[in-house]
Amino acid sequence: NSHKIESILQDIGIEENIFPQFNEVVCGNDIEIKTSIQNYSDDKIYHLTVSYKIDNNPIQSVNWNGVLESNSSLELAIANETLSEGEHELFIYTSSPNITRDVNTSNDTIVLNFMIVNGQSLNIEVQTDNYAEETTWQITNDFGEVAYNQNNLLSNTLNNETLCLSSDSCYTFTIFDMYNDGICCDFGNGYISINNELFSGEFNS
Repeated sequence: NSHKIESILQDIGIEENIFPQFNEVVCGNDIEIKTSIQNYSDDKIYHLTVSYKIDNNPIQSVNWNGVLESNSSLELAIANETLSEGEHELFIYTSSPNITRDVNTSNDTIVLNFMIVNGQSLNIEVQTDNYAEETTWQITNDFGEVAYNQNNLLSNTLNNETLCLSSDSCYTFTIFDMYNDGICCDFGNGYISINNELFSGEFNS
């Protein structure tokens, strides 16, 4: 399908970079670059180009075709990259709205730094009962050393933690309850979720 493109001023830009963000610490070496593109024009945008560069690597470009309404935005997955541990710079910019010149280049570009940390991401959710002050949890490594602990949970709340753990160790998650009656089901319907795998809130200690 072809679209009739009006001969008006075209203006697109980067509203924000969704991932990675400014100074974000990223767990693991694999990332998917996602950005939010805004149409600042008074007309629809049917074509645009997004280009990016990481550190001193060559510039890569991605063409998008579709319909982006006036004063609307879209989330665009640009690329997947595997990066080394350490700090990196991402340079990303838009161009060629409707295969023509962008009249306002001041909103086209974002430059940001982010950090890659070797490890595995772990998402822990604890849905507490009425007495969260009785409940604590910890993560220990192969040597029994406490890598992380949480003793400040909120009652009747889905308490969420995202951690980055070293890939060089195995870990044990242990949850404790001061009164040995767990977090389910006499005083609420608590449960535990680790990377979306559910565990019962019924335990003794």
